Amino acid sequence: MLLKPKAKNARAKRFLVNRDPKIVENSKTALFVRGSTTSQVILDTLKDLYSLRKPDAINFTKKNEIHPFDDETSIEFFARKNDSSLFAVGMHSKKRPHNLILGRTFNYSILDMVELGVEHCTPMQQFKSQACAIGMKPLMIFNGEAFNQNEALVRLKSILLDLFRGEAADKVSLKGLEYVITVTAGPAGANGETGLVFFRTYTTALKKSGTRQPRVELEEMGPSLDLRVRRV
Repeated sequence: MLLKPKAKNARAKRFLVNRDPKIVENSKTALFVRGSTTSQVILDTLKDLYSLRKPDAINFTKKNEIHPFDDETSIEFFARKNDSSLFAVGMHSKKRPHNLILGRTFNYSILDMVELGVEHCTPMQQFKSQACAIGMKPLMIFNGEAFNQNEALVRLKSILLDLFRGEAADKVSLKGLEYVITVTAGPAGANGETGLVFFRTYTTALKKSGTRQPRVELEEMGPSLDLRVRRV
């Protein structure tokens, strides 16, 4: 049994109280971590995913020697230090180019994760549409039966839902729905390997329709990512 640390001052006491279990849990904090070597594709991907996740996110701008699938120590240390339960790690190498790892921790130990190759990235800055406001909850749409049948995609879907879930809400306001994330499973390969996953984001605009229900128009805002599952 682990002993609960004692607070030495009021600030430390508030920090420890915030970590205690709650009837209604706070929104989860996500870490966005750069590996020791990265590519522009990975930097753009991490930057845009961080932008979508703010304000419940911490962005690591310095390089870190971190490889979660080979050694869990570093990411678990960061999770405990920052009281975080979600993470995204980006790195790049000849063997694993444009590599993105998304994962979750429980009690500061790795629960699960999925490794993705970013085969294409169009960052938000290349789209002309206005980005959504910080802290908005997206409507998430998953297209394809593979998200219910393929073990790797079932896990990816669960992690993405956790990553963009935000704070719990009892009601949904159409006016507060500023953007949509669609995740589409492409066809499987000839050997049954998992196909590409297409991650797209759109801003919404409510237009008059002549009825009580407004007409919804979508405009792509980015990032636009083509992802391939490498391992889970």
